[in-house]
Amino acid sequence: MSLFNKLFESIMTDEKSHYNSYDLEKAANAKGYVKVYRGVRGDCNPLEPRKGYQISFSSKKEVADSYLDDIRDDAQEFFILDKGAREFPTRKDRDGYNTFSKCGFDNSVGSDVLVARQVYDVGPFASHERDPKSLFSYPSDIYATTNYRKNIKTADYPTYDDDDNEIPLEKRFDSTNDDIRY
Repeated sequence: MSLFNKLFESIMTDEKSHYNSYDLEKAANAKGYVKVYRGVRGDCNPLEPRKGYQISFSSKKEVADSYLDDIRDDAQEFFILDKGAREFPTRKDRDGYNTFSKCGFDNSVGSDVLVARQVYDVGPFASHERDPKSLFSYPSDIYATTNYRKNIKTADYPTYDDDDNEIPLEKRFDSTNDDIRY
């Protein structure tokens, strides 16, 4: 049974997991991971960068949503390894807002995690129709990596192993395991 089918079945049968999203985020944070969002247009794999690009994420869902061209789509949730992330320099603009060189950021990404903290990064599809409160225009942490296997974990819960057994929370967020489920 596929992961999607297993998740759908658990929702439809009101099957309860042994943990919830709060427990999941708490466990992730304890191991140095933070929740992030990624907006990808079309039916692309959200963890496969285009050739020559990195995989970028935002700490705010609304910022990630501003990169989606269809307002019916939602950014996808993941966890990224924040512990040990390289800090990208930011500067204040004349209005006092934190900014960063997007080109410099894009050219600095490697297989580790790069983060620009509390910067403004509004996507090309930001709209008041999607986000009436304009939360897309608030600062967020922008993360990037070229190696999702090393730095990204799924935000799905429950998550199942290859034998369709639920993966216990204590086995999740293992930075030594390249499988995004663990």
